Amino acid sequence: MKILKFAREYLLLHKTMLVIFILFSIIATAISVASPYITGSFLDNLITEADFNSVLQFCILFGILSICNIVINHVSSIIYIKMQTSMGFKLNRHVISHIQNLSLSYIGKYDAAYLTQRVSRDASEIILFSINFLRNFIVHGLMFIVPFFILFNINWVIGVALIFFLSAYTAFYFVFKKPLYKSDLCYKEKQNSFFARIYEQLIHTKLIKLTSIQPEMLGRLDEAFGSVRDSAVRKQRLGNLFSSTDGIISTLAQISLFVVGGVMILNGNFTIGMFTIFASYFNMMISSCRYFFNLSAYYQQTLVAFDRISEILSEKSERCGSERISDINKINLDGVGFNYGNKVIVNNLSLEFRSGSIYGIVGSNGTGKSTLINLIMGMYIDEREGKITYNNLDIKNVDMV
Repeated sequence: MKILKFAREYLLLHKTMLVIFILFSIIATAISVASPYITGSFLDNLITEADFNSVLQFCILFGILSICNIVINHVSSIIYIKMQTSMGFKLNRHVISHIQNLSLSYIGKYDAAYLTQRVSRDASEIILFSINFLRNFIVHGLMFIVPFFILFNINWVIGVALIFFLSAYTAFYFVFKKPLYKSDLCYKEKQNSFFARIYEQLIHTKLIKLTSIQPEMLGRLDEAFGSVRDSAVRKQRLGNLFSSTDGIISTLAQISLFVVGGVMILNGNFTIGMFTIFASYFNMMISSCRYFFNLSAYYQQTLVAFDRISEILSEKSERCGSERISDINKINLDGVGFNYGNKVIVNNLSLEFRSGSIYGIVGSNGTGKSTLINLIMGMYIDEREGKITYNNLDIKNVDMV
């Protein structure tokens, strides 16, 4: 799975905590799997023997297991939040560092608020998915496999029925796979753009007051809101359809449980305690099936975040040399040219600047004065034409960091 492969670096940084977290989850699962058997055995024993010592023993055992579960869940939650926040920060930091090394042309394509929302949310989703997947896949795998063998030994018919329902879950996943991905991608993009419009309203408050363009600016916000609202509705409709399918399959599974269990009780093949064990394990397995079914939707949502982060990280960083210089005596421009889109900003410019001299650059707004300074300082280094040197050393070979 490419999401886990991508997150592997961050998971390994906290491998000790991750292993402890998964072990605690397995212990908690073992307690959950054992509880129905203990409860069912207690009910049968209560009906046949009605011994107070049995009641007392059950209460003590149940209390010990409950306390263990509470302690394990508390410790696990602390470990979980530590891993989540630390891994999320490291991934955010990595992506931000990469963006800082990209060309100003790329950064200029996006609003700062949009990039902030995009990086922060997507990084968080990737880390949460990776941690939860490693834990829940193991936990729900155990909660399906162990009860399955127990129930199959009790009644093979119900085992076959469970395989059928699992196959149905798998088939519906492939039906919903692409629509879920596309709807979540559209929603995320519209949501990030909406937050960028909110940021735009606030950051330009002074300009809005000076130029009296509040209606126009609020109109841009209204338009962005309309887009994010429509995409949210479409996403919710598809999600409801997905959940409804899940609910239908789960309901059919429950009906099959009542039919098989009820017939066995009527025929005298089941005690109340056995039916309790049977029902608990069956529901446990159905819950695990539903997890794997919903995992498909969760994966598609996270895949959107992964693709968007990967898109940023795939952008090539600007060139940076390794040569270091302590003093600059002269700067030479030889045939330098630069276009911003289709607009020519600097065209075949050759100049020389020497240390100790004062130079002035004049021109009306938008003629390229700031761009020229940026080019001299090493910006747009892979996008310009011509050659710029410091002390006859090409700045492409100079360490500009």
